[in-house]
Amino acid sequence: YQNNVVYYWRVSPDSLSGIGFTWANSSFLYLNNSPKGWNQSHFYQLKKDKYTNLKLPDTDRKVRFIDDIKDIRIRNTIVTNQYDANVTVNSGLYGGNTGGQYVYLVVFDTVPGDVVVNPGTKFGSIDYGVSINFVYATDSPSNRKKLIDVLRDSIPNGYYAMLYTVQSSPSVSYYPEQWAADSLAFGTNLFQVLEQQGATKIRKTATAGSYPYIFAYRKNKGALGENLATSYVGDIFVNFPIVGVWDRGNIESVKIGPAKKWARLLWKGSSPAGNPQTDIYNVDLYGINAANQDVLLHQNIGIDTSLAHIDAAQYPYLKLKFNSQDNVFRTSANLDYWRVLYDGVPEVAVNPNAFFAFKSDTLQQGAPFQMDLAIENISDYNTDSLLVKYTLTDEQNHQQIISKRLKALPKNDTLIASLPLDTRNLSDRQRISVEVNPDNDQPELYHFNNYAFASFLVSRDKRNPLLDVTFDGQHLLEGDLVATKPNIVITLKDENKYLALADTSLFRVLVQYPNEYVQRPFAFDGNVMKFFPASSNNLGKENKATIELNPKFTKDGTYQLFVQARDASSNESGDLNYKISFEVVTKSSLSNVLNYPNPFTTKTHFVYTLTGEDVPEFFKIQILSISGKIVKEITQDEIGPLRVGTHRTDYAWNGTDDFGDKLANGVYLYRVVARKKDGTAYESFKNNADKFFENGFGKMVIMR
Repeated sequence: YQNNVVYYWRVSPDSLSGIGFTWANSSFLYLNNSPKGWNQSHFYQLKKDKYTNLKLPDTDRKVRFIDDIKDIRIRNTIVTNQYDANVTVNSGLYGGNTGGQYVYLVVFDTVPGDVVVNPGTKFGSIDYGVSINFVYATDSPSNRKKLIDVLRDSIPNGYYAMLYTVQSSPSVSYYPEQWAADSLAFGTNLFQVLEQQGATKIRKTATAGSYPYIFAYRKNKGALGENLATSYVGDIFVNFPIVGVWDRGNIESVKIGPAKKWARLLWKGSSPAGNPQTDIYNVDLYGINAANQDVLLHQNIGIDTSLAHIDAAQYPYLKLKFNSQDNVFRTSANLDYWRVLYDGVPEVAVNPNAFFAFKSDTLQQGAPFQMDLAIENISDYNTDSLLVKYTLTDEQNHQQIISKRLKALPKNDTLIASLPLDTRNLSDRQRISVEVNPDNDQPELYHFNNYAFASFLVSRDKRNPLLDVTFDGQHLLEGDLVATKPNIVITLKDENKYLALADTSLFRVLVQYPNEYVQRPFAFDGNVMKFFPASSNNLGKENKATIELNPKFTKDGTYQLFVQARDASSNESGDLNYKISFEVVTKSSLSNVLNYPNPFTTKTHFVYTLTGEDVPEFFKIQILSISGKIVKEITQDEIGPLRVGTHRTDYAWNGTDDFGDKLANGVYLYRVVARKKDGTAYESFKNNADKFFENGFGKMVIMR
């Protein structure tokens, strides 16, 4: 690179689509051994600034004051007996009047083309306060003499003058019929003074009357416009331009920064050749705070100056203003260059092309979500710890915001921002936005490249879980008999391998007692009712929660059990709640025992009904021949555990004797011997099996 040369570069997406190139432009100054900072020293750099009353033409590329063209429009009329006369400049109201019976005068100077302000009684005018108007009564020769003197002697050659009449209603007058007689006393009159400047219609008012009138001219340079209404309520206009040259102006720089530390301001201006003694130029320095407000820090800076005292945390941006003035030759000084040296701030950018991992764009509810995204520091400055904000938005525009602070990101380095997300409470379409360094958490050069967006679908679990209920390991039929202290096991299984059945709120267990109309809820107290949640480590194989209910029923009668259950997605276990009726008999008793099938050929089981709380301490079944000989004794060890309620034994007798020999076909007798812990016999539980017994003996038939 060549020293002290400005280089320009531009970039655009390729134009293969045929739309055309979209260029972004930038520039830099190469300066040997210079610290980093900001510079404007070339024509196209300086053209980016804001110019007030100054311009930078393409021809010689030197700053000069503008030629200010003002479009003047004067209106004169009476509206509903209220006079309406005004002057507008560039379509903006400059001034006017709505009353009286006077002649008004407005004057603009030649350079820079500004209105001459009347502080009150300048040029002998009537005092109406600070105004653009010079107001004169024309009802007497002495008053008209004041206006003649101003028009003839007070207005400098080349100045612009605008005279218009004002009367508040058709009944009042500015007395034009009296003006001609003033030449006898003064050697001239208002008609003659105005006609010398090019007026041709004003004398008609002497005969027509005080109609609205406008006359604009440039002193001793000719008329610019004239108009006379044809009635008292006529509405007339005059339009013309004024060209002026300014003698002061300024150039306001673009915003400079942001900076982490300000260092120095360097600048240079130069006067046009031939008149340096008349040029006044300097620089003002403004700080821009966090509220984007300009604060004047230094004024009229004439030489290079240090900026080290400016707190970059308070003023991360600066702005410069070049002021130029020359009220003699009206030629502006030129701005050769201005520079601000400073330590800059980091610049980070989201770059999915470097690394982007998105587990899936469709997930089952509860499945883990994971997104990984590369963030690069593309500057020469290290960041502090980096804040990242994730915003999750569903189809109803409900938002969930997650903020994560990552480690500091060194210059020209990359880190991976990872977001694991729990989808158990999500469903349907989700949109996730990523913003790095939100709310300008730390100063940064640009923010437009700190965003990333993605969408994914969470498929809601809509399948019902499966509910199962057992009493002492058995499934009940409606009205079955159960123990006074049953072990009721309730299990709920769900196919979702992500949403564990792990909350007691998924269940409600109630029992309606005999002769009661209100169901009693059972609480998870860890004693009577215990909860065993699904194992989160085993959901891939089984998602099952279990309840063990161990109540004690002390009242005889019919009970009802109600179970309400749902999965983690609020899917009910069924359209109706589980309900079963069962009977409890608190007294310990044993019914007669039937064998089934009867007759049998190869084997037969035994069916019994047991009530109360405890099972028999001693139990056996004796098989006898018809003559009363015991041929087989079946002990409790062979039969297996007995349970309260009506049950069929797991044990099946195969029709053999104690020696294992098959018994012959025919009729055999059998009886049951059962005793409690205290050695007493069980009371008999009466049921429909009793009719098959006589004196405690039953009959069975072997048929081979």
